[in-house]
Amino acid sequence: MADANFRGQLIDREELAKVFKNPRLVKQFENVISDVVEAIPVSLEEITVDIANAQATADLALADAATAQATATSALSAANTAQATVDALALRDEPLPLVDDTTILVSALQHNSFSVTLGGNRTLDAPTSLVDGALLSFALRQDATGGRTLTFDPIYNFGAAGAPVLSTTAGAVDYAFGYYDADSAQLLMTFRGAVSSAATFSAHNNGTAQSIPDATGTKLTFSTEAFDVGARFASSAWTPPAGKPVMLMGNVVLTNEVAASIYVSVYKNGAEYKRGTQIVAHATAIEGAHVSCIDIPNGTDYYELWCYQNTGAAVNTFGAATLTYFQGTTLAS
Repeated sequence: MADANFRGQLIDREELAKVFKNPRLVKQFENVISDVVEAIPVSLEEITVDIANAQATADLALADAATAQATATSALSAANTAQATVDALALRDEPLPLVDDTTILVSALQHNSFSVTLGGNRTLDAPTSLVDGALLSFALRQDATGGRTLTFDPIYNFGAAGAPVLSTTAGAVDYAFGYYDADSAQLLMTFRGAVSSAATFSAHNNGTAQSIPDATGTKLTFSTEAFDVGARFASSAWTPPAGKPVMLMGNVVLTNEVAASIYVSVYKNGAEYKRGTQIVAHATAIEGAHVSCIDIPNGTDYYELWCYQNTGAAVNTFGAATLTYFQGTTLAS
């Protein structure tokens, strides 16, 4: 019986024959051993190669995992960036309180809506980080004192009307809105006065007479305010809020003793705006005149009541609140 060689090792068939008396069993055993040996690496070199191949496969799998991790990290970063953008845009809808200072600084980097309470006369600086088409809004509030003014940087273009004058009432809030045009480098602005911009007044002299010179238009002065809603009547002049139509009324009665003419006028910004009925007296009498008119002020317009008489001498007014008075009110628009 020839010896079998299993991966370089001789197996004595005669010894096998002693174990297996049946030649067929010997053959079967040889086949089993052969199958087992085929599954075993021939040498340490082959084992090393197998290990190296396994390591290479593991390295590839690890690289794939790292790539997948990088992709996931990138996706998470993109999601965070998108969320940050959403959050930033959401912040734009909530007015950003500006720091009240002599010059009020504005940055349009993350907000386009702003508010400020004015603690003194201020200047609103040009916004930084503007982009073409940016929409900006400003809520401009008077403090508890009121009467604060605001100067706008030249970038704020309010058109032909010019920069507005703020409401002066304590706590009043005015609103300014702008569109940034990069071509002209201008914020094209509109303005809305304080929502609570209704105003009305009534003034008289509380019984005190005023002397009106002969043939000289004279401003009537009023020492007493019956009421002044909006605190806009001062120095015998009324400065109503912008945009709302107003009605003005004035009446004067003189202690005249000779035939003469008399009329009373509403003056706007120092010039006659509307003249009332001119009365020409032909005998000794008490003379009076009345005027009423309607206008739409721009927020800086001021109105006064003036009187003219040509009796040849100075004549006093009757100071009674029922006879000589000046009144005005805003109308629903």
